[in-house]
Amino acid sequence: MWTRLVPQACEADPPIRYGVIAIAALKRTSEAKHVSANWSKESTDEAQIYHQFAFKVYGKAIREMQNTIMTGKQDLRTALITSLVITCFESFHGAHESAVKQIRIGISLLEDHLTDKLLFQADSPSIENEIIQVFGRLEIQAMAFSQTRSPEGHFKMKDFGQNSIESMPQKFETFRDAEFYFEIVVQRLLHHMTSLVNVDCSGRLKQDNDLFIPKEHMLTRETHLITLRKWHDAFKPLLKTARTSSCSETFIGASSMQLVYLTTYFSAAVIRDSSQAYADTRKFMPLFTQMVSLARSILEHPSHEKTGNSSFSFEMQAVNPLYNVARRCPHRGLRHEAISLLLSYPRREGLWDSIFAGKFAEWVSMLEEEICDEEFVPDHLRCRGVDILECNMMT
Repeated sequence: MWTRLVPQACEADPPIRYGVIAIAALKRTSEAKHVSANWSKESTDEAQIYHQFAFKVYGKAIREMQNTIMTGKQDLRTALITSLVITCFESFHGAHESAVKQIRIGISLLEDHLTDKLLFQADSPSIENEIIQVFGRLEIQAMAFSQTRSPEGHFKMKDFGQNSIESMPQKFETFRDAEFYFEIVVQRLLHHMTSLVNVDCSGRLKQDNDLFIPKEHMLTRETHLITLRKWHDAFKPLLKTARTSSCSETFIGASSMQLVYLTTYFSAAVIRDSSQAYADTRKFMPLFTQMVSLARSILEHPSHEKTGNSSFSFEMQAVNPLYNVARRCPHRGLRHEAISLLLSYPRREGLWDSIFAGKFAEWVSMLEEEICDEEFVPDHLRCRGVDILECNMMT
């Protein structure tokens, strides 16, 4: 997507080119801000110059995009890539509401042109599967951050890709195959879980620990979890090879996919049924331990810049999983370790900001531990409902 399709679009479409230049300027801003943290006036001035330039070029990109839309000359493929570039800039900048809005626009455009939702293919041969898949991953990311549809909208998507699920191989030969099936499995699971629980669509970074699934739907939840475990069994051989690979991209890519798998599994499995008073988080300690270990291996990998140097990734990697551990893990020591990693490695992954997530989780854990000095915080003493109505993560 980023090594071929977007650069090609830059050649053909000036608004997209301006947008990509603006993203590059934001990256330089982030790098200069890190240097300016060492009290360098030159670096502070440099960061400000790059920041101003980023918004100047981005404003030009938006105006050009609007003119193209008004003239009716923009085809679907260009519209989707344009939406992707806008999403990337707004996410990097920290304007999460604008980013989520663009994700919704792109998904809406795409769904109107899917010939067979079970095959996950578009009716136009000019729209590559990579474009379709990137919006699938974006919706997964958006659903982990805020609500993207009404409960009815989520329910309609719960059987998305059924034919593909039925044809999923027992062993993946390539990471592309593993990623393709993973996106479908996770989307179906999240859509179904969200359609079953009563979640208010307002707010950001909502995490309601008091959610429950009606008992009559527990079997369906287990069916989705079985499918997720089936995917993981097919992925294990690739993961084993990648974890010992000397290729940084292979190692981080496979580790990130495993981390998102563990987070997704926990997020679905932890929701209690209506007969339970509280969710039993203690039984997930092995998953929490794996999640922190994997996140650490990603953040401390030599290919990633060390502590204090802010970075951006368009895909989810470690921030959302660490936030889940920091908020839901009952073991005080392990969740403090997760919070420490979030704060020690400032980074933004799509909609997720590590400092924001770490500071918020730190505050909630402080509230819970004021009345508990045990190694494990009992579930009945946990903060049960959290809803951030507004937040400012602007760079």
